[in-house]
Amino acid sequence: MIDVGVSTCWKMAVLDAPAAKKASSTVVDFITPETENLYWYFWGMARNFKTEDANVNGRYFVKDKAKSFLKTLEVLELNSKKLLAFPDY
Repeated sequence: MIDVGVSTCWKMAVLDAPAAKKASSTVVDFITPETENLYWYFWGMARNFKTEDANVNGRYFVKDKAKSFLKTLEVLELNSKKLLAFPDY
C-alpha cells in the first residue's frame, strides 16, 4: 500500500496540510496465487481530487496507468521465468 500526496502548504508535511490545500491518494497492489506458477495481480486506487472529472477517471487512471502496469507485468513474467529456471534461488 502506498500513500502519495502533494500540497500547496510549502512549510508543512502533506499529511499535516488542510484538506483544501492537498491532493492525495492511496494505491493498493497485491498478488495472490491461483496455482504454484499462476498468480493474480490486483491494483486499486482511491483519491481525493478531481473525482468527478471524466477525463481524469477514464484517460489517466484507466488508459495511462494500464501502460505502467503492462510494463510491471513484463518484469513479473521475466522474473517468474528466471525463478522456474533456477528453483533453488
